[in-house]
Amino acid sequence: MGPIPHGVGYLDSIRELKLHDNLIDGTLPDTLGGLSYLRHFSLDNNALSGTCPHAIGHMPRLKHLSAVNNKLSGSLPESIGSLGDVAEIRLMHNRLQGPLPTSLGDLSLLEHLDISNNHLTGALPSEIGRMSSLRELRLNDNVPGLDSFIPNQLGDAPALNTLLLASNSLRGIVPPFLDGGYHVGRTVDITQNLYYCPLEAWALYTYSITCEHCPDDPPVQNQSDYLVSCSGHGICIDGEYCQCEDAWSGFSTDCSMLACPITEEEDEDGNILEVFCSGNGACVNDRNDSFTCPAGGAAGVAANPSDFLPGGIDEDDFVAYHVDCEENEIVYARCDCIGPRYVAPDCTFFVVQETEDIILSSDGRNSRVVPCPTVAVLSAVTSLSVLLWRRSTI
Repeated sequence: MGPIPHGVGYLDSIRELKLHDNLIDGTLPDTLGGLSYLRHFSLDNNALSGTCPHAIGHMPRLKHLSAVNNKLSGSLPESIGSLGDVAEIRLMHNRLQGPLPTSLGDLSLLEHLDISNNHLTGALPSEIGRMSSLRELRLNDNVPGLDSFIPNQLGDAPALNTLLLASNSLRGIVPPFLDGGYHVGRTVDITQNLYYCPLEAWALYTYSITCEHCPDDPPVQNQSDYLVSCSGHGICIDGEYCQCEDAWSGFSTDCSMLACPITEEEDEDGNILEVFCSGNGACVNDRNDSFTCPAGGAAGVAANPSDFLPGGIDEDDFVAYHVDCEENEIVYARCDCIGPRYVAPDCTFFVVQETEDIILSSDGRNSRVVPCPTVAVLSAVTSLSVLLWRRSTI
């Protein structure tokens, strides 16, 4: 009963300090750094509170640190990365908070790290992938929880055979290192996190996870609904909005519309705005519902796209197309221009410029302007196209 005395740090020759299963309360003294020969430090099942002092990283020979089931709070100090000989750190069932220190990646001899059932937040350090001896990583059941992507670098930890990250607030896409049979011979649990829809099929069925759908997505009816989101052309960020693929971005919030060309225009206040169809028309999509994907797939269409146009679209009228051979669908984006002065495919503005032909007389001494019947000729000039009215010769 009572706190650990301040003078414990002066026991510089002690090898083991086992204080588990007592009624010890108070805080950890900042003199712990004086225990330069301590190898085993056990504090399980007490009532210790307060933070882990910076001095806890100054025990160079420590191999086993365990303080399970206490009331320790605050974040782990960066100095913990100086425990160069440590093989085991067990701190589950406390009140530890904040992000994990990146210095954990320096613990090359650490085999067991358990900080489950705490209140950790922030990013899961990618530096953990450098821990060449790590066999068990247990960070499950943290509230509100670690809230970053699962770093793909975790797959670089060669000895890791137990990976428990369940019941946090981890988000984003499931990292590719977990594919390809990674779970075989390992214990892996990544459930109860906030992954972005859609999931890869291997992630859904191997790890029994779900994901966050966007508001415009259809209601979830079965597991396969987690494989599609944002009209099949994007991912749903935090269950709130669709991040569309480039070709489908900017025209519909649910990624259902293939994009038309975007140009930059300056408004009357000098602000640069992004507009589509040169600001002179609407972007529309047409689908070929009787499309059959040719040999070579999308490459086969690219060789001669006019062969696959839906009815009513001239081959010079569309500005982009998308081929989906699995669905036997081809989508064309085109600009529906607002008037005859704006022309396909991107609603470029045409103006009229009058010119005169100078005709020399046969003797070369006189010249005159000859008015003639007019013939319209279209000439495209970069962003400005010119309609020339030429006077023909007599």
